[in-house]
Amino acid sequence: EQRALAFNMSTFSKPHTTQPRQKQDKSEFHSAIDKSLTSRYHCQKCIGRGNYSFAYKLQNKRTRLPFCLKKIHDAFYCHTDAKNVFREVHVMNEIQKSSLGLKRKASAKRSTGVIYFTDGLVNRKDVYLVTPLFTCDLRSGMMILDTDDQKEWICFQIVWMLRELHDGARVMHRDLCPENIFMDDKCNITLGDLGLVRDYSKDVAKELPPRDASPMSSSDREQLRHDQQESASPRTDYVGHLFYRAPEIICGNPYYTEKVDIWSFGSICAELYVGTIFAGKNSLEQLKNILLFTGIPDLEQVESLSSPFAQAMIDTILDADPQFEKKSKEFRQSLLTQLPEQIADLVEKCLQFNAERRPTAEELMKHPLFEEHSPFDVYDFPTPSLNRIDFPENINEMEVSELKTLIEELISSKQERSVSPTKRGIRE
Repeated sequence: EQRALAFNMSTFSKPHTTQPRQKQDKSEFHSAIDKSLTSRYHCQKCIGRGNYSFAYKLQNKRTRLPFCLKKIHDAFYCHTDAKNVFREVHVMNEIQKSSLGLKRKASAKRSTGVIYFTDGLVNRKDVYLVTPLFTCDLRSGMMILDTDDQKEWICFQIVWMLRELHDGARVMHRDLCPENIFMDDKCNITLGDLGLVRDYSKDVAKELPPRDASPMSSSDREQLRHDQQESASPRTDYVGHLFYRAPEIICGNPYYTEKVDIWSFGSICAELYVGTIFAGKNSLEQLKNILLFTGIPDLEQVESLSSPFAQAMIDTILDADPQFEKKSKEFRQSLLTQLPEQIADLVEKCLQFNAERRPTAEELMKHPLFEEHSPFDVYDFPTPSLNRIDFPENINEMEVSELKTLIEELISSKQERSVSPTKRGIRE
C-alpha cells in the first residue's frame, strides 16, 4: 500500500535509458585488454559495445582460429554487478554445446546452442571471456533473411533453446532480444549475453511436477503459481531491452516467471516479418503500444500482474485517448494480417497480456508450424539435454570478494580442461 501511495506516473514516462554505474568517470570505459590475453591472442578489432562490456575479434596465435572476446568492465564495482557476472560465468561454464545437437537436414558446420566460453581471465576489476565468433547477431541478420523457411528455422531454434533453459537448466534468460541472438552463415543461432540469467526458486523447483506427469488442471496451475510467488524472492523489474519487455515487468511485478522469455520470443517472431512492433520511448509508452495489440485488459488480467501500479498506468493511457479501444482493434487486425497464418497464430499465443495464458516452450514445440515443417531433422530428446543449474543459496549474502573468488575458480577450471593432454601448458 505504501508503494501504491508513493506511485508517481512520471517514473514510467521518463525516456528509457540504461542506468549507468554511479562512479566518477562513468562515461568512459577503459578499452585496453589485459596483457595476459594479448600474449595468446591477436586483438584484431572492437566489434561491439554493450552497457558494461566490449566485444573484440581475436585470433589465437597458435591455431590461427578466430574467437570473440567479451570484456566485462569494472565487474566488481558493486554486489549486484559481481552477482550478475558470477551467474553468467557459472551458466556458461555448465553449458556443454555438444549435448545440444540440433541441425537441419542440410548439413551445417555449427549447431544451435547457448553461448559458452573456452578461455578467460579475471584481473583486479575486469572479467574477460573468450567465446566462439559468429557471423552476426540477429539484428543484423534480419536484413539478409530472404525466405520464410529461414525465419521459421530461426523461430524453431529459439523455442528449442528456451525449452533447454526453462525445463532443463531451470533458468530464465530475461534479456532475449535480436542483439543477444548470434547467427552463422547457415542461419544456425546461439543464445548469448547471459548476464541477466536467473534461476527459479529452489522451493518452487521442489513442487514442479515431473516432466512425464499428466497435464495440470487450470486450478492446480494457478495454485502452483501462487505458491511460486509465496516462496520466490523478489526480482528486479529493470531487466531486458524495453522493446521486448513483458507487461508484468513493465508494471513492476517482482515475481515474474520464465513466461517473460515467451513474450520476448513472440515479439521477435513478429519482428522477423514486419519489423519492431513495440518501440516505446519509455515504460508508459511501451505499455500503451502493448495494449494496442492485446486490447484493454479486464480485472482478472490486471490482477494477474500482481502490481499496485498496473491499473494506474492503464487508466492514464485510456484517459489520454478516448478512441483507444477502437485503435487497438485496428492495430491488432493490421498486424496479424501482415503475418503468415501460422506465424500470426504463434505470435498471438505468445503475446498474451496474462502470463499464465502464454504457452510454455515445451508447448510451443508442438505448434503446427514446427510439427509440419519438413526441412527439420531434429534429434528426438525425450527430455531437455541441459541439467538443472543451481546457484549458491547464500549468493545474496556473499561479499564481492567471495563472488570474485568463485568466478576466478570457474575460469581457472575451464582453462585446465582446455589444456592439451599431450602439450601441457598450451591452451586451446
